[in-house]
Amino acid sequence: MALDTLTALDVKRAYGKEDRLFLSDGGGLYLRKQTATGASWTLRYRFAGKDRWLALGNYPDMSLAEARVEARKARVLLDQGKDPMREKQAQIDAERRKGSFKELAEEWFIAEINSRVLSFPFDMRS
Repeated sequence: MALDTLTALDVKRAYGKEDRLFLSDGGGLYLRKQTATGASWTLRYRFAGKDRWLALGNYPDMSLAEARVEARKARVLLDQGKDPMREKQAQIDAERRKGSFKELAEEWFIAEINSRVLSFPFDMRS
């Protein structure tokens, strides 16, 4: 299996076309263009006997080099016997549990206002 078959110029040219396309970079990494204005990097892999498709990021927000790095990280997880899609979802869930808006606002208030880094722009006594 040949890896790194795409070049940045190939990707840029393909993105500029109006056609829907599916380009392989090797090792399960694909550029999927399904609309005239959108393309995404996808990693195809097999875990627990099932084919899986992991969305890595959107082009041009994520370059070819960055997509290769993310694909490599996912392959390392596979080598460790972990499902990259499940790991990604667990990371998203952990971010969501970090705290409510109220808790974040109170932390900001203590750090910025009470420490006198910032002050109120108006007089609270009026």
